[in-house]
Amino acid sequence: MQSYLDKGHNLFLDSWFTSPILFETLHARSTGACGPVRVNRVGLPQFEDKISSGQQVYKSTDNMLALKWYDKREVTMLSTIHQPQMRFTGKNNPKTKQPIRRPISIIDYNSKRGAIDKVHMQTSFVECIRKSVK
Repeated sequence: MQSYLDKGHNLFLDSWFTSPILFETLHARSTGACGPVRVNRVGLPQFEDKISSGQQVYKSTDNMLALKWYDKREVTMLSTIHQPQMRFTGKNNPKTKQPIRRPISIIDYNSKRGAIDKVHMQTSFVECIRKSVK
């Protein structure tokens, strides 16, 4: 990982690794990061309990954005590389026929998520050989 730090790269992580402390550390090393975060992570700001469909709420510091968005379920994202802006996806809601808008951080993460899934798939085929002695 050391060879990728301080070069302006961006990391896209899943919720297992995403945390405000890690993102602050990466940002200090000129490395951007984005990913969904579990709502019980230490250092994550508290959000309102209920938001309506298609709505987003966010809290930000100078270098980090915490975003909560609701579509079919609530999604909480953490990012050091995005702004709290919405973008049209090019699709329409089948019920209302209205254009669908999503936060840029979620659109960007979903486009990069395929690489994360591919790595998980490749590592799941590798079994660790263990020897045990009774």
